[in-house]
Amino acid sequence: MKIDSGRFIPFLKESAVNAAIAAVYVATAKLGFLLAIDPGNVCAVWFPSGIALVALLFAGNQFWPGIWLGSFIANSWFFIEHNPFAWSSLWLSFCIATGSTNQAALGSYLIQKIIGRRSLLDRARSVLMFVGIEAAVCTIAASIGIATLVHGGFLPWSHAPYAWLTWWIGDLVGVLLIAPLFLSGRYLTPISWAGSRVLEAVVLTAATLGTSIVVFGGVLKVGAAYYPIAFVLMAHIFWAAFRFGPFSVSFCCLLISACAVVGTMHELGPFSKGEFRESLLFLQAFVGFLSAMGLSLAAAITEQRQSETRLQTEVDWRRRTQEDLQKAKEQAEEANEAKSRFLAKISHELRTPLNAIIGMADILSETRLDAEQRKFLQTLTKASGTLMDQINDLLDLAKIEAGKMEVQKIVFNLEEIVAMVCEIAAIRASRKQLELVADIKPDVPCMLIGDPGCLRHILLNLVGNAVKYTDRGEVIVTVEKDPGGNSNCLRFMVADTGLGIPADKQDKIFEAFTQASTLAAGYRGGSGLGLTIARHLVGLLGGRIWFESREGQGSRFFFSAVFEKPQQGDDDAAAAPGLAGRRLLLVEDHAATQAVIGEMLKPCGAQVTSVAGAREALGKLQEAQQEGRRYDILLVDGSLPDYSWLQFVAKLEAMRDTVGTTIMMLTALDRAAEMMGSQRLNILAYVIKPVRRSELWNALSSAGQKLAMPAVEPPPAVGPVPAASSPQILLAEDAEDNRLVVLTYLKNLSCRIDIAQDGRAALAMFKSGNYGLILMDMQMPEMDGYEATVAIRQWEKEHGRPPVPIIALTAYALNEEIRRCLDAGCNLHLAKPIKKSVLLPAVLAHIGSPALLAAGSQDDREGDGVDVEIRDLIPIFLTNRRADIGQMRSALSRKDFLLIEHTGHKIKGVSGSYGFDSLGQIGAALEKAAAAKSAQAVERHLVEMEHWFERLGPLRESH
Repeated sequence: MKIDSGRFIPFLKESAVNAAIAAVYVATAKLGFLLAIDPGNVCAVWFPSGIALVALLFAGNQFWPGIWLGSFIANSWFFIEHNPFAWSSLWLSFCIATGSTNQAALGSYLIQKIIGRRSLLDRARSVLMFVGIEAAVCTIAASIGIATLVHGGFLPWSHAPYAWLTWWIGDLVGVLLIAPLFLSGRYLTPISWAGSRVLEAVVLTAATLGTSIVVFGGVLKVGAAYYPIAFVLMAHIFWAAFRFGPFSVSFCCLLISACAVVGTMHELGPFSKGEFRESLLFLQAFVGFLSAMGLSLAAAITEQRQSETRLQTEVDWRRRTQEDLQKAKEQAEEANEAKSRFLAKISHELRTPLNAIIGMADILSETRLDAEQRKFLQTLTKASGTLMDQINDLLDLAKIEAGKMEVQKIVFNLEEIVAMVCEIAAIRASRKQLELVADIKPDVPCMLIGDPGCLRHILLNLVGNAVKYTDRGEVIVTVEKDPGGNSNCLRFMVADTGLGIPADKQDKIFEAFTQASTLAAGYRGGSGLGLTIARHLVGLLGGRIWFESREGQGSRFFFSAVFEKPQQGDDDAAAAPGLAGRRLLLVEDHAATQAVIGEMLKPCGAQVTSVAGAREALGKLQEAQQEGRRYDILLVDGSLPDYSWLQFVAKLEAMRDTVGTTIMMLTALDRAAEMMGSQRLNILAYVIKPVRRSELWNALSSAGQKLAMPAVEPPPAVGPVPAASSPQILLAEDAEDNRLVVLTYLKNLSCRIDIAQDGRAALAMFKSGNYGLILMDMQMPEMDGYEATVAIRQWEKEHGRPPVPIIALTAYALNEEIRRCLDAGCNLHLAKPIKKSVLLPAVLAHIGSPALLAAGSQDDREGDGVDVEIRDLIPIFLTNRRADIGQMRSALSRKDFLLIEHTGHKIKGVSGSYGFDSLGQIGAALEKAAAAKSAQAVERHLVEMEHWFERLGPLRESH
């Protein structure tokens, strides 16, 4: 027969464990029988009860056969010794063994279920629960055992109560002495057993043993009156609990109990009395109390120490975390500072060549190009503009993350900010045939105190997104007072009729590098930082931002911002005079624009009639003519659905003699020059869309004054305003290439532009001239733009002159540089590279109406379509750079590194304006070498520059 080793070996192991448990049980039982009370085998301290509980707690309840076998053998041995021929004692032993086994198994189960073996001695509450469970469970063996003894005739009924009490206490005391001794062994691990610690443990053991011998060994002959002397042993229990923990307490209790039991057996010690049974009961009570009290105290101290350890661990962790956070904070601050310096530098370096690229692309767009060239140019313009936007977004986000985005508090014109944003977006909106409407409610104050830069940036992001993701319909910018009643809070809304935002993207729309319509074809591009930056900026303005959107139905973005009001009272412009009772016909096909202009015209007192097309307008004019109630003013949109503006002009020309109406045109900025070029009608004014309230009222004021004058024959058509009466602009710029870009941008303005090549010359020309605007480069030789601006403001103050608007032009765009420009006295800061769509509205906003665009100005192009200034400047530029080489070689011979550094810096900046990046890189290398005063490096780069000119020779001659 083959034995299954897979089952036989585990069986052998379990049998060996059961045999070991039975052997230990029998051995400890023999010790217990030494204190058996007659009659019966009732023991004062039953150590096997503790052994049984420990065995099942550690090994598991499946090893109960070892407990039963040990109990059966021990009790049979006892009964057979007292009555060898009473085979009925085997039945008694069977019953007692069954009771002891059930007691140990139930106690083990309840302890593990309710308390847990590993946390038995961790808390005083757990110790008290342990004592309570065992006090209840120990009644099992006592009850079954006494009943068995009484039934077997070993114990009379009269002695049963005392025997049951002794049995119960004996089992309980055995559990309290033995079980904690084994269960507390794990508490030895964290104790540091240094030499002094070992010595203290030896002293404690010797002291406990010696005191126990003295108390229970009969060394001091005391009577019953001196029973309390045994409680001096509690001092040793306290010592063990405070210094060594539960194991030491259990060990000391075992020592004391052993001495007490032996002494009491020999009728020695404080518990020795005439009745042996009473002595044992007192002894049991003392040992039980000492064990329970000692274990509770040790558990309380252990619990306190564990709490202190956890608290100390947490304190240490928090301290380390704080130190790590502090280090991380310092590293982050250093990194942010380095990043800010790098971004300031790289921003300047990137903006310089981009200025030339974007500027020349704008200038090239005004030349004669075929269809393919125009397509290439559009791609170039779009790509360069996208790159600039992304550079700006990254720079702004870096400033926000570094905490360097500060909120200014200056007085500004809200209408100008909204208008500037709309003018920037108007060109793209016009190309997509979108209606862009700015609706500033009448009760919104015009002048505010706050940060116009932050507000402008937020609106640019929101309006730019609205135009970008809208193919048809309209984009409306609304400004109103906070509906919540906060008088200093304004609510802005940018609504569009575009794509809308998908529901699955709405919760992430304000996260960095997230775009609302990344899945829509044709709408890729951008950094995905606009709304993230807007959210941060809105927070800086003390407001919040939110949106409503449904995919395919457009979006509405809202944000609130808190501003202060100036103290000088009402700053709104006065309504246009002379229009009360006048009849005005508004021809506008977009309902939103009709509504906004209607609100703007209410304070004028005019009777406004609105129509949506040219045919309806002509019908109204003829009807009014027949009724003898002509319209005084005709306000016409330049983009009507039924007639082109030229067709409508022709119709009005045919009716001029009968209509006799003052005409004003509404037009987008990019179509203003085209419409102004028509000399076929005596149009009083051109109002740029989106319509500004102040500009509309100014135009209407002129109309009101004209209507109040006696009727005269219409004057003949005139060309541009004569130069003598035109505003004068002073351009202070040392770089000839940058002067070319600005002059080309502004060449269609009927303004005289004077040039100063440094700040000192600008100051002198300002004092002797009469300028309406100054364009000031902030980095110039002799006297820079900051010094020149301060000097101009001081001169104005000393001579009682009103301040002339000064626009700062600089490649630096950080808050520190902007603040420095404004603190010096500048009215506006424009960061290079400057686009025409930004510079032109800024100039127009400071020198007058956009009607200054000279529709009939001289064409500065020759037959080949190339601007004369650009063609002439290229050879001059190259000649000047070759002259720079000679000057730097002369400076190198006399070790004038400062001049070389300055010249290299100039070449680096100027070359980028013409796209000569490789020459700019050589200039940058020369600047760096000169700063390090390395003659060898300077010589090497000068040779490199000469080779560059040699390679460029054919190109130079071709120009």
